Amino acid sequence: IPYSPSESEQLRRLIEESKLHNIRFIYALSPGLDMIFSSEKEMKLLMDKLDQVVGLGCESFALLFDDIEPQLHPADEVRFQTPAHAQAYVTNEVYHHMRRLAHSSSAPLSIARHTVSLHSTNLRTYNYWS
Repeated sequence: IPYSPSESEQLRRLIEESKLHNIRFIYALSPGLDMIFSSEKEMKLLMDKLDQVVGLGCESFALLFDDIEPQLHPADEVRFQTPAHAQAYVTNEVYHHMRRLAHSSSAPLSIARHTVSLHSTNLRTYNYWS
């Protein structure tokens, strides 16, 4: 869902003020709570949201996959072996879409979960930043 004109203006001013004070404004999204990772429609909505924020002057982004349940949506289970694979796929898609930007960050589920070693291994074998 795109930001309304008034929300966009507030966000644009916040980004602008941050730059004036040498503060890096980082726009963070947590798509893991309700996104179906394999859905082209939902991927387009994610990219459209990021494009809107780029248009407002933002140059730094974070994708946060922490504090979410480690189960996949049934539609995603057909395409991805693990949540790590789904998260890596989305991160790579966003990374390639936004590669013209100077800064990009991601916090995988493993940061907030007790399954760190298994999850981190899955991310490494999936070529997280391909």
